[in-house]
Amino acid sequence: MLYGILKPVVKAFLWRLFRIQVEGVERIPSQGPAILAANHVSWVDAILVAALADRPVYFVAKQELFRIPVLGFILRRVYLLEARRDGRDQAVLRRALQALREGNLVGLFPEGHRSRTGRLQEARGGAALLALHAAAPVVPVGVSGADQVYEKGWFWHRRPVRVLVGHPVDLGGRRIGRVGREEIAEASGRIMGAISSLLEAM
Repeated sequence: MLYGILKPVVKAFLWRLFRIQVEGVERIPSQGPAILAANHVSWVDAILVAALADRPVYFVAKQELFRIPVLGFILRRVYLLEARRDGRDQAVLRRALQALREGNLVGLFPEGHRSRTGRLQEARGGAALLALHAAAPVVPVGVSGADQVYEKGWFWHRRPVRVLVGHPVDLGGRRIGRVGREEIAEASGRIMGAISSLLEAM
């Protein structure tokens, strides 16, 4: 309920704060499981990606955010999954996998953390592993311009932000049991390649 109340308010605020241009949003499945995999350059990214879909998006967020008074209370009620800072959290992967198997959207940043240079970093493998185990399509999302929030005076100028949604990356059928490193690396490469192509097209 809280998600449904906050989403239109936050979306309206973002669209007022930035000059946002979105393309390809129709490529996000209206039903069934899917992973929205985006590059990560600022704290705005997750909100932007979640605002694109017409249904809730489960996002993984760092553990520290849930410890902040009031904010933590809100985060636990808006489809966020709590993860350890070091990224070695099998529990959050299981929760994300369960969300996918229940037919939901899960938003992930394959890089694992924000790029401070704005350049695409190497994937950590979590998005690929989830996609392989859940047999869920991966929808690549490229975000450009959101890193301007770290520039002085950004709040007073409507900076342009562009979001491009690509065609789903199909990694094949569901994998049972352990997935090898080579298969994860190959799948991660395909996902990051799709995101890279979107960024290059901007």
